[in-house]
Amino acid sequence: MLMKLVKVWYDEYAESPREWSNLGTMVCFHRRYCLGDRHDFHTPDEFREWVSKEVGWHNIVILPLYIYDHGRITMNTTGFSCPWDSSQVGWIYVTKARLREEFGVKRVTRDVLRRTEEILHAEVETYDQYLRGEIYGFSAYEIVGGNIVEIDSCGGFYGDRPEENGMLEYVPDELREPLRAAGLLHDGLVVTEAGDELEAGRELRNYLWERGLLPGCVLEKCSALRELCVI
Repeated sequence: MLMKLVKVWYDEYAESPREWSNLGTMVCFHRRYCLGDRHDFHTPDEFREWVSKEVGWHNIVILPLYIYDHGRITMNTTGFSCPWDSSQVGWIYVTKARLREEFGVKRVTRDVLRRTEEILHAEVETYDQYLRGEIYGFSAYEIVGGNIVEIDSCGGFYGDRPEENGMLEYVPDELREPLRAAGLLHDGLVVTEAGDELEAGRELRNYLWERGLLPGCVLEKCSALRELCVI
């Protein structure tokens, strides 16, 4: 009996998306957290003064950044309804001079401005996924003849929707539709090619045992089985 399945895991080693080549620059100020990009401004007023004197508010595309801090941090550009645990923490911006260079245009038109705001919003959304710990990876396995073999593995997918974070493009063909149907990802989710959704651990081991798919050894001595079953 041959079976393929995929296990989803939390990618704890994923890098901050602010280390990537981004269009926008995040300038944040917080007493406890180091957020956004590195900068030399000491206060929000100092940043505003720099924009006023060195750039000009008419020469910049800028969006406010807000955080909600209640157990874990989440960030957006529109604000949160809770006044106690949320506040503005900074801005994300890009100068029009940078836009002319990036888009290869002489004038920053309304279409360029619209596309720029979409990009800035997307950058904040990805960073928010990083702050909330929504970065996942997968390991795909093939089970046949009492052997469990890892056939593929990849991490660094930001967001908990496989149809949006790119994971479906990397998993084996037989597992794409079952993983899509599973919906939201979470650490320890196991999906079989038959569409069964399981939790890594006892539920998965019982599932494999009932179908005669466990290898002929105990969990502690089979590294592939241990990696597959343990969260």
